[in-house]
Amino acid sequence: EGMSLYYTVSFSLNASEHEAARRESDAFFEAPEAQFVASEARWEGYLHRVIGKVGAAGPTLDQRIAAKAVCTLVLNWRSAAGAALLHDACVPSITGFSNGIWSWDSWKHAAGIALFDPTLAASQVQAMFDHQGKQHGAAFAGMVPDKVGLPPDVGDSWGNSKPPLAAWAVSLVYLGGKDKAFLREVFPKLELYHRWWYKWRDHDHNGLCEFGSSGNNTMEMKWESGMDNAPRFDNASMLKNSAQAWSANQESVDLNSFLYLEKRTLAVLAGHLGNASAVAAYTAEAEELRKVAQDRFYDEKRGYFFDRRLGPDGAFMGPMGCEGFAPLWTGLASDAQAARVRQHLLDPTKFRTRVPFPCVAVDAPQFDAHGYWRGPVWLDQVYFAVSGLRRYGYIGDAERAVTELTSSAVGLGRGDPAAPFTENYDPLTGDSRGAEWFGWSAAHLLLMTARGHEQGWEYRTA
Repeated sequence: EGMSLYYTVSFSLNASEHEAARRESDAFFEAPEAQFVASEARWEGYLHRVIGKVGAAGPTLDQRIAAKAVCTLVLNWRSAAGAALLHDACVPSITGFSNGIWSWDSWKHAAGIALFDPTLAASQVQAMFDHQGKQHGAAFAGMVPDKVGLPPDVGDSWGNSKPPLAAWAVSLVYLGGKDKAFLREVFPKLELYHRWWYKWRDHDHNGLCEFGSSGNNTMEMKWESGMDNAPRFDNASMLKNSAQAWSANQESVDLNSFLYLEKRTLAVLAGHLGNASAVAAYTAEAEELRKVAQDRFYDEKRGYFFDRRLGPDGAFMGPMGCEGFAPLWTGLASDAQAARVRQHLLDPTKFRTRVPFPCVAVDAPQFDAHGYWRGPVWLDQVYFAVSGLRRYGYIGDAERAVTELTSSAVGLGRGDPAAPFTENYDPLTGDSRGAEWFGWSAAHLLLMTARGHEQGWEYRTA
């Protein structure tokens, strides 16, 4: 006669959490079979939302990738943990970055998770905003920290923030769940964070922002960009805005593209809240920024977008890099500018590698296929490029790029199908690199494949 053995495992940081876990365990043992039925139904719901109906021939490659993306994100899910983590959230990687949540990882996680669990996606956003401005000093009011440390590494990283994708993430969370109470809660926090950039990261007050840090620290400025060793910052130096706020001596095209999208998205979200004056204000600000940024960051001679050194005649900075993808994803580029950028994206000597699109053009002297932000393929940047191509009508180009990605990268359509999604990929071979079970790789694959692609989530806002 067979026997079933059930047990529960829980982790707690204090007596109250231990008691709550004990009650949950007792409830489980009262009806364990029912708990398994409920769990199966939950997972079936997740998968149905992201892959739809599986045909008679079995799941497609896109459906397999989307299913593994859900598993990756849920694997990285952590429950609230004392004062450090007041809401559930996903860490970037259970094996590589399990000791905290980072802000731009969180925004990307939320955007992908919104496809299958809008409640968890909202919680991911709230987990970061719980720490907004929780540091003494005027320059920290409104700031979202780079990282929230989880036990045993408790403590927030206030040396820098991360690129502003919060409103975009919130828009997809709202699109997925239509939770107006959540939107009302976070909208003023989004506005405060948006204004923070212009108050503390615009050295010359010209309406174009720079990445920076809370002190005279070039490395923290690079961390704020999210591209820790990108060649565009090789010769950057720091300028003092205040004792607690410094800027790089260059304005960044991706940062200002993201801020443009944030303005457009804040206008949309304000509309859902019935705030007509905010709709008008953010719409006007976005259009003004678009005009200025198109002129400022686009090099007509090379047909590409670059960072610029501060000053009216500031030099274009660095080789061609993935920061130039952002104006297409956000819609900041003109049609003519997007057409020129497309030529470079499709050029095998620049960005059309075996696995598209590397973070630095392969013909640049600084290119290094294993150089972190100096050459590998990062899937968030692939998403920006692919979605940008789709936005400007280059649908076939985008579809082919996704096919090349999914067929050539290890763990997607090449090699062991059980291999994990990783932090980045070698653009020339497709080999996986960096942290395994990487959350934002999973999130962006969800947005680019299966039902995420079918529903146009690549660049939708609520």
